Order: sequence, then C-alpha cells, then structure tokens
Amino acid sequence: MLPGLILAAAATRGLCGPSSLAARAPCPRRQLLSYVAFTAGRGAAPTPIHALVADVWQPVGHLAAGTPEAADGSVAALVRAATLQRRLIAEHACRLYPPLRTEK
Repeated sequence: MLPGLILAAAATRGLCGPSSLAARAPCPRRQLLSYVAFTAGRGAAPTPIHALVADVWQPVGHLAAGTPEAADGSVAALVRAATLQRRLIAEHACRLYPPLRTEK
C-alpha cells in the first residue's frame, strides 16, 4: 500500500478563493459516489491525500482509482486520478485549512 499521495501547498496556490472559478468545475457529489463505488463495490484500497499547511503535512482526504469494470490501485492510476482531481482536492484542502487561502 502506498504511504499516501501528497498535494503540496504550492500546488494549491491560486486554486483557493473566488478568482479560481473555472468554466467546468468538478462535481463533488459525483466524485463522492464514484469514490464509494470504487472502495465499497470494487474493493479499491483508499489512499490518503495530504496537503502542506504551515510546514506540516495535514490529511485532506482519500483517493481511489479505477475503471467502471474494476479498481486500479497502481501508482500510475492513482497519480492520474490525483492529477485529474487536483482542483477538487485543493478546494477541499482550502475548506479544511483556511490558512491555505491566504497563501498565494
């Protein structure tokens, strides 16, 4: 099992705040339903995600990856999933840790 994927504070800069609204924002509910399907239905192991907050790595959530047919816990699949969901992860980190909002 991976020790966890890490989202550095530098990656969250510019993603927190009202100026970061994009034309196509990821849907948190749809992503939650996909995560539950991968972890409960397809047996994917959740991988923890962390963000750097004031020089301390803080937990932000968990990530799972796969296809509609099966879970995929490979490092490559998890990195692709983290890359695709980077904005959603960063926005969630900003809600959990307000000091990230001021780091721009």
